[in-house]
Amino acid sequence: MIKDFNNIEQLCVDNIRMVCLEAIDRAQSGHLGAAMSGAPMIHTLFTKYINATCKNPNWINRDRFVLSTGHASSMLYAVLYLSNYIKKEDVINFRQLGSITSGHPERGTCPGVDASTGPLGQGVATAVGMAISERFMHNLFPEFIDHYTYCMCGDGDIEEGACQEALSLAGLQNLNKLIIIYDSNDIQLDGKVDKVLREDNKKKYEAMGFNYYLIKDGFNLEEVNKVLKKARKSDKPVFIETKTIIGYGTSGEASNKSHGSMLPKGEVAEIRKEFGGNEFDIDKEVYEYYEKNSVTRSRKAYNKWLRKYKSASEDRIKEFESYFDSSKIDYSLLPSFDEEDKKNYSLRKACTAILYNLQDQYKGLMGGSADLGSSVGTLGRDGDMSKENPTGRNILFGVREHAMGCIANGITAYGLRAFASSFFAFSDYMKDTIRIASIANIPTLFIFSHDSIAVGEDGPTHQPIEQLTAVRSIPNVMTFRPADANEAKVSYEIAMKTLDKPSVIVISRQNYDYVSPVVSDMYRGAYIASIEKGDLDGIIIASGSEVPISIKAQKLLEERGIYVRVVSMICNRLFDIQNEEYKEKILPNFMKKRMIVEMGDAIHMYKYLDNISGKSKVLNMTTFGTSGKLKDVLKHYGFYPENIVDEYLKIK
Repeated sequence: MIKDFNNIEQLCVDNIRMVCLEAIDRAQSGHLGAAMSGAPMIHTLFTKYINATCKNPNWINRDRFVLSTGHASSMLYAVLYLSNYIKKEDVINFRQLGSITSGHPERGTCPGVDASTGPLGQGVATAVGMAISERFMHNLFPEFIDHYTYCMCGDGDIEEGACQEALSLAGLQNLNKLIIIYDSNDIQLDGKVDKVLREDNKKKYEAMGFNYYLIKDGFNLEEVNKVLKKARKSDKPVFIETKTIIGYGTSGEASNKSHGSMLPKGEVAEIRKEFGGNEFDIDKEVYEYYEKNSVTRSRKAYNKWLRKYKSASEDRIKEFESYFDSSKIDYSLLPSFDEEDKKNYSLRKACTAILYNLQDQYKGLMGGSADLGSSVGTLGRDGDMSKENPTGRNILFGVREHAMGCIANGITAYGLRAFASSFFAFSDYMKDTIRIASIANIPTLFIFSHDSIAVGEDGPTHQPIEQLTAVRSIPNVMTFRPADANEAKVSYEIAMKTLDKPSVIVISRQNYDYVSPVVSDMYRGAYIASIEKGDLDGIIIASGSEVPISIKAQKLLEERGIYVRVVSMICNRLFDIQNEEYKEKILPNFMKKRMIVEMGDAIHMYKYLDNISGKSKVLNMTTFGTSGKLKDVLKHYGFYPENIVDEYLKIK
């Protein structure tokens, strides 16, 4: 790379590349290949098209940019540095402990990063969620919302199912302000792309409902600009394939070695020597160009929007802001459930009523399911979302669980709130989306039904065993397993009030004859669902549908003069953060005799037992389930009151 001061655009691109090389070289870690190939595109986007300002990184009408190829993060950080979001020291400390410039972009950690990316394909699907949000709000408030969503992806992204699921839905929804930019450099980690992928992208993405554009030379800045200008006028979502060279300008050029391997020692220093200047230097002309074409241009767009926003009526502004503020929900207006309602409500039906009420009160709540809305009971209000009904809040995701989770994250990251639902056994398809929501502090609501072997006839493929353990294991996730309608109401309330982490609500398929009274202790994660009627002999701890079964066992033990307490563990994580006084109230230390009842793996329940004393028993699942009628399956595995009594009596 030799400086050409007569071509300021190219000078900017080469400065970006140089900084990327030095950041990666200093860290001795990173992915220079995509940073070298993608630099012309990201430079053009940030200096000519993207309206987003360091003055207010969370400006609601900013253009969204998602780097789905998260491993090329050095490229994004270089541009954010030039656009005044971050400092030079942040670039120098790339991938270091405590730095905001982590190995892959992290939303909430680094200003200017709109999405946490890294797991390939998820960034594309998240961008689709953001584009859905823009269209939804634009149709309600066109004077306040009118922007684009850009997403850069690579070969690995488009091979992922989540990406293809999401693009299929984006085409169907005709999200014409979504622009996908595919850095097509023909190389991935293990070698040439054509060894694993040979498709006609033009035919494929046009068939999906996209306008397709090919940039034959992705390093030709005039061609890049010309296509981007055309893309912004599209009547459909846009897929741009830009042909580039991975690792351009290095010894690893056009080789899979440049994907994530370090250059030979001294090579970066030699490139800098040829380029001129000192390590991490940026030419003055480049600073000035970015100040004018990125910083100032975007600030003017922001100020223009702000003047328009402030000139609107107070009522219009209040209405607009209400879509991003769930704090006005009056939870006392949620449906009430009493003893009589157990004849009228299954837990799923009760949850449907709760979710409808929440949506009626808060218009920013939307979502849907993976073709299971009527079965799970999770339907959005205002009709099905479509090109013709862009403000419908029921999203028909189709059987696209992985993309559904990502899209819901994109909607929630945008500032609205989304729910995504399916059968619990299929949460495995969505586990990484829940994980990303947790890492990025996105309060997406994940709702799963058919939570245990009580699914019955559908058999082991549909009967969750390890799934509850899996979601309980994800840090920063609130996992609720309510036992009845009132516990569900409390679960939804806590989930909606939780703004810094995702929530998972897991409910049963089957009906059962149980409705508890609402008590304040429910809000603390675990509570005494049924108090002992005499001298305490032991404690049975359960969650979900196992709570009413355990209470029936409690009654049978009472007939024998044995008095036990039944504790409903609605949310382990919430209970675990309570003070010691409350924990002692629910699970007193003196009472070592305890039994766990859970139709699953139950690993996260063992910590409530005293294994040293040996006075404990766990009735759980250590195998997969089986197909059969509900009562037969439960009896086969011992989840019925009489067997719980027998197992409890074995505790000495």
